[in-house]
Amino acid sequence: MKMKLFNTFLVLMGLLLIKPVYGNDPDLNDRNCNGENCDSANNAGQNYFLKLKYLTKIDFRVSLGDFYRVGRSRYQVSSEKFCAIAYSCEENSNCNNRDNRKMHRYQMQVFGLVAIENQSFVLSNGDSTIPVTLRLLGVSGDATEGYDQVMHPGKSVSPSIKQGDNFCRDNEFVIVAEIDATDLKSASGDYEGEFDVKVDFASPSMSAEDELDIELELPPTILISGLEDMPLTHTENSDIKESQDFCVYVSGGDRFQIKAESQVGNGSFELSNGKNDDNIGYEVTVGRVNGGEGNSVGPINEGGYYSHKSWKGAKDLFCEKKGENMELTLNIAESEISDKPAGVYEDTLHLTVQPL
Repeated sequence: MKMKLFNTFLVLMGLLLIKPVYGNDPDLNDRNCNGENCDSANNAGQNYFLKLKYLTKIDFRVSLGDFYRVGRSRYQVSSEKFCAIAYSCEENSNCNNRDNRKMHRYQMQVFGLVAIENQSFVLSNGDSTIPVTLRLLGVSGDATEGYDQVMHPGKSVSPSIKQGDNFCRDNEFVIVAEIDATDLKSASGDYEGEFDVKVDFASPSMSAEDELDIELELPPTILISGLEDMPLTHTENSDIKESQDFCVYVSGGDRFQIKAESQVGNGSFELSNGKNDDNIGYEVTVGRVNGGEGNSVGPINEGGYYSHKSWKGAKDLFCEKKGENMELTLNIAESEISDKPAGVYEDTLHLTVQPL
Protein backbone atom coordinates (compact mmCIF):
# COMPACT_ATOMS: atom_id res chain seq x y z
CA MET A 1 0.00 0.00 0.00
CA LYS A 2 1.11 3.53 -0.65
CA MET A 3 0.34 6.57 1.50
CA LYS A 4 0.87 9.94 -0.14
CA LEU A 5 1.63 12.95 2.06
CA PHE A 6 2.46 16.41 0.82
CA ASN A 7 3.85 19.58 2.34
CA THR A 8 1.24 22.05 3.46
CA PHE A 9 2.03 25.35 5.13
CA LEU A 10 -0.11 28.14 6.49
CA VAL A 11 1.33 31.64 6.67
CA LEU A 12 -0.82 34.13 8.52
CA MET A 13 -1.18 37.56 6.95
CA GLY A 14 1.73 36.89 4.59
CA LEU A 15 1.76 39.86 2.23
CA LEU A 16 4.60 42.13 1.19
CA LEU A 17 3.25 45.57 0.48
CA ILE A 18 5.58 47.86 -1.43
CA LYS A 19 4.58 51.49 -1.31
CA PRO A 20 4.58 52.86 -4.85
CA VAL A 21 7.01 55.58 -5.81
CA TYR A 22 5.14 58.40 -7.49
CA GLY A 23 6.08 61.90 -8.45
CA ASN A 24 5.10 65.10 -6.80
CA ASP A 25 3.06 67.74 -8.59
CA PRO A 26 4.82 68.47 -11.90
CA ASP A 27 4.66 72.16 -11.02
CA LEU A 28 6.64 71.51 -7.86
CA ASN A 29 8.93 74.44 -7.14
CA ASP A 30 11.16 75.49 -4.31
CA ARG A 31 10.04 78.99 -3.47
CA ASN A 32 10.50 80.21 0.05
CA CYS A 33 9.97 77.61 2.76
CA ASN A 34 10.07 77.85 6.51
CA GLY A 35 11.41 75.68 9.28
CA GLU A 36 14.42 73.41 9.73
CA ASN A 37 14.22 71.95 6.23
CA CYS A 38 15.45 75.19 4.65
CA ASP A 39 18.31 77.59 5.32
CA SER A 40 19.69 80.72 3.71
CA ALA A 41 22.65 83.05 4.03
CA ASN A 42 24.25 86.08 2.39
CA ASN A 43 27.91 86.25 1.55
CA ALA A 44 29.96 88.58 -0.67
CA GLY A 45 26.98 89.91 -2.59
CA GLN A 46 25.39 86.50 -3.10
CA ASN A 47 22.23 85.01 -1.60
CA TYR A 48 22.57 81.31 -0.79
CA PHE A 49 19.78 78.79 -0.28
CA LEU A 50 19.83 75.18 0.97
CA LYS A 51 16.63 73.11 0.97
CA LEU A 52 15.48 69.61 1.85
CA LYS A 53 11.81 69.14 1.02
CA TYR A 54 8.98 66.62 0.72
CA LEU A 55 10.60 63.81 2.71
CA THR A 56 7.86 61.42 3.89
CA LYS A 57 7.37 58.42 6.11
CA ILE A 58 8.12 54.88 4.91
CA ASP A 59 5.70 52.08 5.87
CA PHE A 60 5.96 48.46 4.93
CA ARG A 61 4.63 45.13 6.06
CA VAL A 62 6.26 41.80 5.34
CA SER A 63 6.23 38.19 6.50
CA LEU A 64 8.45 35.20 5.91
CA GLY A 65 5.74 33.65 3.79
CA ASP A 66 6.84 35.89 0.94
CA PHE A 67 10.44 34.79 1.35
CA TYR A 68 9.44 31.10 1.43
CA ARG A 69 7.23 31.27 -1.64
CA VAL A 70 9.41 33.28 -3.99
CA GLY A 71 12.91 32.94 -2.55
CA ARG A 72 13.51 36.61 -1.84
CA SER A 73 16.69 37.29 0.10
CA ARG A 74 16.05 41.01 0.68
CA TYR A 75 12.98 43.16 1.09
CA GLN A 76 12.89 46.68 -0.30
CA VAL A 77 10.49 49.57 0.06
CA SER A 78 10.88 53.13 -1.15
CA SER A 79 9.99 56.57 0.07
CA GLU A 80 8.18 59.02 -2.16
CA LYS A 81 10.29 61.51 -4.09
CA PHE A 82 11.90 64.35 -2.19
CA CYS A 83 14.39 66.98 -3.20
CA ALA A 84 17.66 68.39 -1.94
CA ILE A 85 19.08 71.50 -3.54
CA ALA A 86 21.69 74.21 -2.93
CA TYR A 87 22.04 77.32 -5.07
CA SER A 88 23.02 80.98 -5.03
CA CYS A 89 22.09 84.13 -6.93
CA GLU A 90 23.25 87.71 -6.94
CA GLU A 91 21.78 90.10 -4.42
CA ASN A 92 18.68 91.91 -5.62
CA SER A 93 18.10 89.37 -8.41
CA ASN A 94 15.08 87.09 -8.65
CA CYS A 95 16.25 83.75 -7.29
CA ASN A 96 13.05 82.07 -8.48
CA ASN A 97 14.26 82.63 -12.03
CA ARG A 98 16.12 79.55 -13.26
CA ASP A 99 18.63 81.59 -15.22
CA ASN A 100 19.74 83.53 -12.13
CA ARG A 101 20.69 80.46 -10.11
CA LYS A 102 24.11 78.89 -9.69
CA MET A 103 23.96 75.30 -8.37
CA HIS A 104 26.28 74.08 -5.60
CA ARG A 105 27.17 70.66 -4.18
CA TYR A 106 26.24 69.85 -0.59
CA GLN A 107 26.82 67.07 1.93
CA MET A 108 24.02 64.71 3.01
CA GLN A 109 24.06 62.47 6.08
CA VAL A 110 21.56 60.25 7.92
CA PHE A 111 21.40 59.99 11.71
CA GLY A 112 19.52 57.31 13.65
CA LEU A 113 19.74 54.28 15.94
CA VAL A 114 22.88 52.26 15.18
CA ALA A 115 23.90 48.73 16.19
CA ILE A 116 27.17 48.92 18.11
CA GLU A 117 28.49 45.54 16.93
CA ASN A 118 28.41 46.25 13.19
CA GLN A 119 27.66 49.98 12.93
CA SER A 120 24.50 49.47 10.87
CA PHE A 121 21.24 51.38 11.12
CA VAL A 122 18.51 49.42 12.89
CA LEU A 123 14.76 49.40 13.45
CA SER A 124 13.72 48.62 17.02
CA ASN A 125 10.93 46.93 18.95
CA GLY A 126 11.80 47.34 22.60
CA ASP A 127 15.16 45.61 23.07
CA SER A 128 14.86 43.74 19.76
CA THR A 129 16.44 45.30 16.67
CA ILE A 130 16.56 44.54 12.94
CA PRO A 131 19.36 45.91 10.70
CA VAL A 132 18.17 48.16 7.87
CA THR A 133 20.17 49.47 4.92
CA LEU A 134 19.28 52.93 3.61
CA ARG A 135 20.13 53.70 -0.02
CA LEU A 136 19.88 57.10 -1.67
CA LEU A 137 18.69 56.71 -5.27
CA GLY A 138 18.38 59.28 -8.02
CA VAL A 139 15.21 59.62 -10.09
CA SER A 140 14.99 58.78 -13.78
CA GLY A 141 14.86 61.92 -15.93
CA ASP A 142 16.26 64.14 -13.18
CA ALA A 143 19.76 65.50 -12.77
CA THR A 144 20.13 62.75 -10.12
CA GLU A 145 19.47 59.87 -12.56
CA GLY A 146 21.78 56.91 -11.96
CA TYR A 147 22.85 57.99 -8.48
CA ASP A 148 22.92 55.02 -6.05
CA GLN A 149 24.68 55.34 -2.73
CA VAL A 150 24.36 53.45 0.57
CA MET A 151 24.05 55.83 3.52
CA HIS A 152 26.44 54.69 6.25
CA PRO A 153 26.23 55.93 9.87
CA GLY A 154 28.67 58.75 10.47
CA LYS A 155 29.46 59.26 6.79
CA SER A 156 28.28 61.90 4.32
CA VAL A 157 27.63 61.69 0.61
CA SER A 158 27.86 64.52 -1.91
CA PRO A 159 25.71 64.01 -5.03
CA SER A 160 26.92 65.76 -8.17
CA ILE A 161 24.92 68.68 -9.57
CA LYS A 162 24.15 69.97 -13.05
CA GLN A 163 23.96 73.62 -13.95
CA GLY A 164 20.67 74.30 -15.67
CA ASP A 165 18.74 71.72 -13.63
CA ASN A 166 17.98 74.38 -11.07
CA PHE A 167 14.64 73.52 -9.47
CA CYS A 168 13.57 71.00 -6.84
CA ARG A 169 11.72 68.97 -9.45
CA ASP A 170 15.07 68.55 -11.26
CA ASN A 171 16.89 67.28 -8.17
CA GLU A 172 14.74 64.57 -6.65
CA PHE A 173 15.74 61.38 -4.82
CA VAL A 174 14.10 58.45 -3.09
CA ILE A 175 15.39 56.62 -0.04
CA VAL A 176 15.08 52.83 -0.23
CA ALA A 177 14.98 50.79 2.99
CA GLU A 178 16.35 47.25 2.59
CA ILE A 179 16.09 44.40 5.09
CA ASP A 180 17.73 41.00 4.78
CA ALA A 181 15.20 38.17 5.07
CA THR A 182 17.52 36.22 7.38
CA ASP A 183 17.26 39.02 9.94
CA LEU A 184 13.47 38.47 10.17
CA LYS A 185 13.46 34.79 11.06
CA SER A 186 12.91 35.20 14.79
CA ALA A 187 11.22 38.60 14.71
CA SER A 188 7.58 39.67 14.92
CA GLY A 189 5.60 42.72 15.88
CA ASP A 190 6.06 46.36 14.93
CA TYR A 191 9.55 47.77 14.40
CA GLU A 192 10.29 51.42 13.82
CA GLY A 193 13.13 53.80 13.30
CA GLU A 194 13.33 57.57 13.58
CA PHE A 195 16.00 58.98 11.30
CA ASP A 196 17.17 62.52 10.64
CA VAL A 197 18.28 63.37 7.12
CA LYS A 198 20.56 66.39 7.13
CA VAL A 199 22.15 68.43 4.33
CA ASP A 200 25.05 70.82 4.96
CA PHE A 201 26.78 73.55 2.99
CA ALA A 202 30.21 74.67 4.13
CA SER A 203 30.70 78.25 2.95
CA PRO A 204 28.66 80.08 3.96
CA SER A 205 27.66 77.67 6.71
CA MET A 206 24.09 76.40 6.23
CA SER A 207 22.18 73.27 7.19
CA ALA A 208 18.72 71.84 6.66
CA GLU A 209 17.17 68.66 8.00
CA ASP A 210 13.99 66.63 7.99
CA GLU A 211 12.70 63.46 9.63
CA LEU A 212 12.38 60.06 7.99
CA ASP A 213 10.25 57.61 9.96
CA ILE A 214 10.32 53.95 8.97
CA GLU A 215 7.76 51.48 10.30
CA LEU A 216 7.89 47.72 9.69
CA GLU A 217 4.99 45.44 10.63
CA LEU A 218 5.80 41.74 11.02
CA PRO A 219 2.70 39.65 11.66
CA PRO A 220 3.25 36.33 13.47
CA THR A 221 4.35 33.68 10.98
CA ILE A 222 4.02 29.90 11.13
CA LEU A 223 5.41 27.38 8.68
CA ILE A 224 5.27 23.60 8.35
CA SER A 225 7.88 21.85 6.21
CA GLY A 226 9.72 18.58 5.71
CA LEU A 227 6.81 16.21 5.02
CA GLU A 228 7.45 13.51 2.44
CA ASP A 229 5.49 10.72 0.76
CA MET A 230 5.19 7.60 2.94
CA PRO A 231 5.14 4.21 1.22
CA LEU A 232 3.49 1.62 3.50
CA THR A 233 4.07 -2.10 2.97
CA HIS A 234 1.86 -4.74 4.57
CA THR A 235 3.27 -7.96 5.97
CA GLU A 236 0.68 -10.69 6.48
CA ASN A 237 -0.78 -10.98 10.01
CA SER A 238 0.83 -7.76 11.25
CA ASP A 239 -0.18 -4.17 11.91
CA ILE A 240 1.47 -1.28 10.08
CA LYS A 241 3.17 1.52 11.99
CA GLU A 242 5.28 4.17 10.25
CA SER A 243 6.61 7.56 11.41
CA GLN A 244 8.38 10.54 9.95
CA ASP A 245 9.72 13.78 11.38
CA PHE A 246 8.78 17.24 10.15
CA CYS A 247 9.35 20.88 11.12
CA VAL A 248 7.01 23.52 12.58
CA TYR A 249 8.48 27.02 12.73
CA VAL A 250 6.78 29.81 14.72
CA SER A 251 7.77 33.46 14.98
CA GLY A 252 6.26 35.76 17.57
CA GLY A 253 5.49 32.95 20.02
CA ASP A 254 6.03 29.27 20.79
CA ARG A 255 2.75 27.36 21.00
CA PHE A 256 0.79 26.00 18.05
CA GLN A 257 -1.94 23.53 17.14
CA ILE A 258 -2.25 21.02 14.29
CA LYS A 259 -5.16 19.80 12.20
CA ALA A 260 -5.03 16.70 9.97
CA GLU A 261 -7.50 16.14 7.13
CA SER A 262 -7.94 13.07 4.91
CA GLN A 263 -8.66 13.62 1.24
CA VAL A 264 -10.43 10.26 1.02
CA GLY A 265 -12.16 10.10 4.38
CA ASN A 266 -14.90 12.34 5.74
CA GLY A 267 -14.65 12.43 9.53
CA SER A 268 -12.12 9.59 9.47
CA PHE A 269 -8.74 8.80 7.95
CA GLU A 270 -9.03 6.34 5.08
CA LEU A 271 -7.01 4.86 2.22
CA SER A 272 -8.76 4.04 -1.04
CA ASN A 273 -8.09 1.88 -4.08
CA GLY A 274 -10.80 3.72 -5.97
CA LYS A 275 -13.66 1.59 -4.66
CA ASN A 276 -15.34 3.10 -1.60
CA ASP A 277 -16.44 -0.28 -0.25
CA ASP A 278 -12.80 -1.32 0.11
CA ASN A 279 -11.45 1.71 2.03
CA ILE A 280 -8.91 1.01 4.76
CA GLY A 281 -9.06 3.08 7.93
CA TYR A 282 -5.91 4.33 9.64
CA GLU A 283 -5.00 6.29 12.77
CA VAL A 284 -2.89 9.44 13.10
CA THR A 285 -0.77 10.45 16.11
CA VAL A 286 1.25 13.67 16.38
CA GLY A 287 3.97 14.29 18.93
CA ARG A 288 7.22 16.02 19.74
CA VAL A 289 10.37 14.39 18.39
CA ASN A 290 12.00 12.28 21.12
CA GLY A 291 9.21 13.31 23.45
CA GLY A 292 7.75 9.85 24.02
CA GLU A 293 4.09 8.98 24.39
CA GLY A 294 3.65 11.61 27.11
CA ASN A 295 4.23 14.37 24.56
CA SER A 296 2.05 12.88 21.82
CA VAL A 297 -1.61 13.36 20.98
CA GLY A 298 -3.57 10.60 19.28
CA PRO A 299 -5.21 8.87 17.75
CA ILE A 300 -6.65 12.24 16.70
CA ASN A 301 -9.97 12.90 14.99
CA GLU A 302 -9.98 13.94 11.36
CA GLY A 303 -10.56 17.68 10.92
CA GLY A 304 -9.97 18.76 14.54
CA TYR A 305 -7.20 20.93 15.99
CA TYR A 306 -4.87 19.44 18.62
CA SER A 307 -2.00 20.72 20.72
CA HIS A 308 0.17 19.77 23.69
CA LYS A 309 1.86 21.92 26.31
CA SER A 310 5.25 20.46 25.34
CA TRP A 311 4.99 21.43 21.67
CA LYS A 312 7.06 24.49 20.83
CA GLY A 313 7.82 25.96 17.44
CA ALA A 314 11.34 26.00 16.09
CA LYS A 315 13.12 29.35 15.86
CA ASP A 316 14.93 28.67 12.59
CA LEU A 317 12.89 28.47 9.43
CA PHE A 318 13.45 24.84 8.39
CA CYS A 319 14.75 23.36 11.69
CA GLU A 320 18.24 23.22 10.21
CA LYS A 321 20.04 24.05 13.47
CA LYS A 322 18.52 21.58 15.93
CA GLY A 323 16.72 19.17 13.62
CA GLU A 324 13.03 18.66 12.93
CA ASN A 325 10.90 19.08 16.03
CA MET A 326 7.66 17.17 15.33
CA GLU A 327 6.76 13.55 14.53
CA LEU A 328 3.83 12.11 12.58
CA THR A 329 2.87 8.47 13.16
CA LEU A 330 0.40 6.38 11.11
CA ASN A 331 -1.10 3.12 12.41
CA ILE A 332 -3.14 0.57 10.44
CA ALA A 333 -4.56 -2.42 12.29
CA GLU A 334 -4.31 -5.84 10.69
CA SER A 335 -8.07 -6.18 11.06
CA GLU A 336 -8.51 -3.24 8.65
CA ILE A 337 -6.44 -4.98 5.98
CA SER A 338 -7.04 -8.72 6.18
CA ASP A 339 -10.30 -8.91 4.20
CA LYS A 340 -9.41 -6.26 1.57
CA PRO A 341 -8.47 -7.13 -2.03
CA ALA A 342 -4.86 -6.69 -3.07
CA GLY A 343 -3.92 -3.41 -4.68
CA VAL A 344 -2.56 0.09 -4.11
CA TYR A 345 -4.44 2.16 -1.52
CA GLU A 346 -3.77 5.87 -1.27
CA ASP A 347 -4.74 8.99 0.64
CA THR A 348 -3.44 12.56 0.75
CA LEU A 349 -3.12 13.83 4.29
CA HIS A 350 -3.31 17.61 4.71
CA LEU A 351 -1.68 19.10 7.81
CA THR A 352 -2.50 22.66 8.87
CA VAL A 353 -0.80 24.51 11.73
CA GLN A 354 -1.99 27.60 13.59
CA PRO A 355 -0.33 29.58 16.41
CA LEU A 356 -1.89 29.60 19.87
